[in-house]
Amino acid sequence: MKKCKVEGCNRDHAAKGYCKSHYRQWKQWGFTKKIRETITGQSGCKVNECKRKHWAKGYCRKHYDQHTRSGYTRKYFVTDPNEFVEKKDTYEIILCDRNGKEKARAIIDKDSYEKCKNIKWGLTPGRCQYAKNSKVGYLHHFIWGKKESIDHINRIKLDCRKSNLRKATPKQNAQNRGLMSNNTSGATGVRWSERLNKWRAQIYLNGKNRHLGLFIDKNDAITAYQNAADKHFGQYRRK
Repeated sequence: MKKCKVEGCNRDHAAKGYCKSHYRQWKQWGFTKKIRETITGQSGCKVNECKRKHWAKGYCRKHYDQHTRSGYTRKYFVTDPNEFVEKKDTYEIILCDRNGKEKARAIIDKDSYEKCKNIKWGLTPGRCQYAKNSKVGYLHHFIWGKKESIDHINRIKLDCRKSNLRKATPKQNAQNRGLMSNNTSGATGVRWSERLNKWRAQIYLNGKNRHLGLFIDKNDAITAYQNAADKHFGQYRRK
């Protein structure tokens, strides 16, 4: 079978000495892609720092599609792989928005790098998320190996080092939650009573708030809550 006459092309001849691909180029532009790139001096994408091969109108395929759909191009694509920053004992996964601006960093152990490096990671409210083969999940479940209730010991959802993860029931997980948005005292289980002009300490157990006492000194109220939390919540209490 006769081959395409374009140098370096090993496709079978289709018409006028060209393969199907080069014949379409010749018919549309009057010259083939290789000659066209030599004339224009454009062998790669014209978007700054893009190293992909030229596809059409000076762009790589991704930037050409982007330019056709939106009328503009940007360096970053949501499908681009994450950047991993190596630290002393960990790796940080840089999580960006759709424009490539860094929004947060997730932390993993060094021995988790090989497992995570080829996954595309994104940021969902407070957590690191992935989507692969129509499956969606969180980084902490990916590291843990099972999709079950996991507690972040230091309450930082993006810190997914194995030492910061532990199995917990939903109830235990709630015992280690941060301050509620309506908290005004800055301490869990403590609030100011305007009527009594004292600090009230209480703890939430079995669906009910349990009264722990009234205190003139705020620190005494905090201590009362902490002692009750140690007794009822154990290692899962908020520290």
